[in-house]
Amino acid sequence: SHLSIYNRIMSDILEDPKIGNRFEIFDCYVKRLNEKYKYIVDSADLVNEYTLLCEKKIVKATSIKGADKALMVLKKIDVKVVLSSATPFETLNKIIRKRKMSHLFDNIFGSPESKEEHINKVMNIYSLKSNEILYIGDSEIDRKTALISECFFLGVGEGGSRFQKKPQTWDNSID
Repeated sequence: SHLSIYNRIMSDILEDPKIGNRFEIFDCYVKRLNEKYKYIVDSADLVNEYTLLCEKKIVKATSIKGADKALMVLKKIDVKVVLSSATPFETLNKIIRKRKMSHLFDNIFGSPESKEEHINKVMNIYSLKSNEILYIGDSEIDRKTALISECFFLGVGEGGSRFQKKPQTWDNSID
């Protein structure tokens, strides 16, 4: 079937660990469709469709167990909480607003800036050294960013399967 052809092309693209963001992924997808089948598709349209689909699903998704409570506690004891994501800033901001969570974050950072740039901004805004920052994340990119930036790191999520190297600090209660 046609769908399996498209799925196969996308699967091949997503297997490349250096593939990049949604714009690069769909540019590559459109290029391959054109090379193989002479199809002409606008990658910007695909990115927009994907972004809207993600927004809808993420707005309705349940949070990681204990995450909302943890954010409220941190807010109550006046710990600065910053959201750093590879999601484009506008999309991220819209999701946080729709989830009625804006009040839980002191700052929200998204792409096109990198997570390392986000950490540098946090250090500048709040006059912090890297060893005064706890980076909480659920991906290998998060772990590496914290390592490169010399921040403390707390890994959370599905049993550590998303990490190449299991983080030193791990919270199983948030699995």
